[in-house]
Amino acid sequence: MSRRIVRQLASRLLGWAPYGSFVHAVGALSFVRLIGGLVLFLSQILLARWMGRDAFGIYSYAWAWVAVLASVANLGLGTADGEATGGADLIPLRPLGVPLADLEQDRSAYFDVHHTDNDTLDKIDPEALRQVTAAFATAAEWAANREARLLPAPVPAEERP
Repeated sequence: MSRRIVRQLASRLLGWAPYGSFVHAVGALSFVRLIGGLVLFLSQILLARWMGRDAFGIYSYAWAWVAVLASVANLGLGTADGEATGGADLIPLRPLGVPLADLEQDRSAYFDVHHTDNDTLDKIDPEALRQVTAAFATAAEWAANREARLLPAPVPAEERP
């Protein structure tokens, strides 16, 4: 490399160029994230050794649930009371033991146009569509990435076919 290229590179990395402060900030941020990740990794190893395999597994499982619930909680959805039915279209699957979930969203205006001539795509609230799409994507990602498979839901004797 020529001395000119080396000088230009050094000036940019050391803050002598117009973008020097930006390069410094990115470098500092990357360094902090790297050190933070290293500290987190080492603390998890120490915690696992201190707690033991079984207790650390329970701890990790609990934190995984916290992460899932926090991601869904940030979507602004309400909570449902009672057992999940999956909605009117999926109720027949419950007696067969299919695991169901209810993701509650504000449906106060749902039947204003439902199954009418005005039930067209232009009537959909884009924010509500984004919210429910994110909720189902989060739930699907959780179900797909589980190490244990979803087991059939227990079916009361009076509901079995």
